[in-house]
Amino acid sequence: MSYSTREFRIQMPFDAYSANLNINKRLMLEIINGEPKTYRITSIDQMTSRIDYNGEQIGFLSFNVEQDLYNPETDNAEKMICNYVPIDDEIKNPPETVYPPVEGSKPASVLSIDFTGTPTIQTGGFGKLFTAIVDGETCESATWTLTGDCVPGKIHFKNATDSVSNPKCKIICVDDPKLIGAIVTLTVQSNKLTADIKLEVI
Repeated sequence: MSYSTREFRIQMPFDAYSANLNINKRLMLEIINGEPKTYRITSIDQMTSRIDYNGEQIGFLSFNVEQDLYNPETDNAEKMICNYVPIDDEIKNPPETVYPPVEGSKPASVLSIDFTGTPTIQTGGFGKLFTAIVDGETCESATWTLTGDCVPGKIHFKNATDSVSNPKCKIICVDDPKLIGAIVTLTVQSNKLTADIKLEVI
């Protein structure tokens, strides 16, 4: 079996799924004469073909791949997925216990942090947008703070402020490989509700 050592450039729409792609991720892109062709991502262009529009990133994700060898023990040609981990369909979560509401009581509100992709911050690029959600709706007001391995001027809110008073915030990390692996904690408060999430720099 032979494979090419050349690199190929691929461009695809930027969305919640492609946001999870990272260096060394393996992809099965085609099957030629019954033989699956797999590729490994070697680099990702964080800037080209993407723009900020109405608080969201839209456009295309560009990245380079090189061909690697298909592994029939870990790659699933039928589903076109590399490093496939099967899910046991027989495993089912137990039914949720639902208690009747107490008369005159008001359900407690829940504050959460909404974002695209995984809880990570990519070095370089436009940064990642976070939204404060209360009971499924964007809350009217919120205050964001950042703690942990934040570095002034390197891992910070957009416009380099210490805190943000807005239903949405954006965290930016400069293009510095030394920051990879840093962990920051993003905390949001709205009225008496608090939520936080740990983010890793990749």
